[in-house]
Amino acid sequence: CSLLTGCLLTAPLLNTLALHDSSSPLVQCALQGYEIPSLGASGSIMAICAVNALLFPRDKVFFSRFFVPVPFAVLAYITSDVLGLLRVANPIFNSQSHDDHLLEVDNVAHGGHLGGFLAGILYVSICILFP
Repeated sequence: CSLLTGCLLTAPLLNTLALHDSSSPLVQCALQGYEIPSLGASGSIMAICAVNALLFPRDKVFFSRFFVPVPFAVLAYITSDVLGLLRVANPIFNSQSHDDHLLEVDNVAHGGHLGGFLAGILYVSICILFP
């Protein structure tokens, strides 16, 4: 198994599924022709972070002026992405008052990050722990 190849292929797919299934306003925007471009390797980087957190949980990284264990840093990013995905997908969490600006909350592919994280967990589960 190639970690990078698997993550590069899985993260965009899971991002698309997250955007498609998240809520009816977002699906309506997609069906009406709004485009949601997604470019970057951040989902793959999240997959590598997940692999690192699972295989080396005692490692520490520099995170917001402190050295913290890798699992805590990854948990902070995952929490941020879940909240970001909720804010984009659900008008209740959205601070914008107009439906036209529903998708302009931020410019981050939260679904891609979460998809990459799941791809990293799957990689460790399938290719390393149970080969």
